[in-house]
Amino acid sequence: MLELNAKNTALVVIDLQEGILPFAGGPHRADEVVARAARLADKCRQQGSPVIMVRVGWSADFAEALKQPVDAQAGAHTLPENWWTYPATLGKQESDIEVTKRQWGAFYGTDLELQLRRRGIDTIILCGISTNIGVESTARNAWELGFNLVIAEDACSAASAEQHQGSMTHIFPRIGRVRSTEEILHGAMIYIGLPQWSHPKWVRLGITSLEEYARHFNCVEGNTTLYALPKPEIVARWYEQTHDDFRFCFKFPATISHQAALRHCDELSSEFLPAWRRWPRASASTGCSCRRRSVLAISPRYGIFSTDCRRISPTASKFVIPSFSPKGKRNSSSTAGCTSVTSTA
Repeated sequence: MLELNAKNTALVVIDLQEGILPFAGGPHRADEVVARAARLADKCRQQGSPVIMVRVGWSADFAEALKQPVDAQAGAHTLPENWWTYPATLGKQESDIEVTKRQWGAFYGTDLELQLRRRGIDTIILCGISTNIGVESTARNAWELGFNLVIAEDACSAASAEQHQGSMTHIFPRIGRVRSTEEILHGAMIYIGLPQWSHPKWVRLGITSLEEYARHFNCVEGNTTLYALPKPEIVARWYEQTHDDFRFCFKFPATISHQAALRHCDELSSEFLPAWRRWPRASASTGCSCRRRSVLAISPRYGIFSTDCRRISPTASKFVIPSFSPKGKRNSSSTAGCTSVTSTA
């Protein structure tokens, strides 16, 4: 599974502007590329990762354009009126970083590297048009500068499917990782913290709310080892306070530290897990029908999984921010004895 840290990952969108979109001949239509890039951008903004919009263009006299003699000259040097315009469906935000380039690659002659380095970015998710021109040139530059690369295959397109596939088959696998938009959206940015937000009185006492917590993390542990499983109305409230890719982690032990059997554990788990999986679909009227969140479980080092959780498989590192760590209980160092696992719901 692809795992990315939101704090050191950025999305770089190449040349998704009205003047370039007509050059997308295959294998993906321009509107499909824009829609997928918009989803990636939304995900990154939710996680606090930079979104960088790169456009290419020149002044009216093309003074900044390259002018070396070549066999295949570019087309007419007159830019259409809407050349620079972002497509509305891209959903460009004021918070996005804008970079203007004067050639294929996005690094030379721009402040792209500075923008990335000073934000601590070492990994770039790359998408745009054209695959074998602007995207590939930028990818080659990034690789030579030491950045890690993830190429969103179906969020790129070229003048032809053959040109697109040439980059995807022969170049990108040698300098980065090629993934689909869905793989990036569902696999990226595992970021787990230890919160104290569950009880309303705790929030009033100054402990952060779940809504605030979800701005920093996309995964949370739910302590169901010694406490009751959450009621449906509580689950509904949690969904409304978190973004679509937020993941909830619940413990389902068969035994606890003193080895006292929790006879009701299997029964509760068998009721809770199906209810959790059905809830988004059964509550379409709340606006949650499209939410597909992974249900994760964290097993204490002294516990074992109930029979209902055997399909769960290993995942994800933990990143703990001290201000979210519980006081008077286990500190962050004690989490080393836990096993983190995931199961898609």
